[in-house]
Amino acid sequence: MPNRRSSIPRAAPNSSELGRRELNKVATRLKILGVAHQLFLTKGLDGTSMRDLIKGSELGNGTFYNYFKRKEDIFYVLVELLIGELRAQMRSTWRSHGLGIRGARYAYQEFFNYFVKQPEALQFMSANLTYFRGAKVRQKFEGMRRDIEFSLRLGKLRVEKADPALKFASMVIFGMCFEIVYEM
Repeated sequence: MPNRRSSIPRAAPNSSELGRRELNKVATRLKILGVAHQLFLTKGLDGTSMRDLIKGSELGNGTFYNYFKRKEDIFYVLVELLIGELRAQMRSTWRSHGLGIRGARYAYQEFFNYFVKQPEALQFMSANLTYFRGAKVRQKFEGMRRDIEFSLRLGKLRVEKADPALKFASMVIFGMCFEIVYEM
């Protein structure tokens, strides 16, 4: 893989923190996630079978199923990793530029830059668009939407309780961002 950062962890934790058995478990899980990421990237979730995942990971059926029972379980772990990395970068941008409207502007810019810097993440989303638009993945993005709402609230003076207009505005902004990314 090129020098780009990826949402898929590539190394196990420090061996001084874990015993050999735990390190092997972490390494096996990372191997499965890496194989799944590549298959979901190229074939999509629907085009990938459990057999593809097991064969690609070079594990026995029993060993593989000890880690994941369904390919959807693996997919949602990968989605959570992607969302976690994206959200962390956006929050870091907010902190460095201040909360409120100014920080939000830079955070939105970081949102788009994330996909420009990591076209593989965009390809992963595009290959699995139906799932990214589905309720289960949308729910995983709820934290990011709440971040947008919080930033809008800070930019508006004296908003002390939940404002339906702010919630609506954050949903619209968040939805527009994803639709723009999908079209990239």
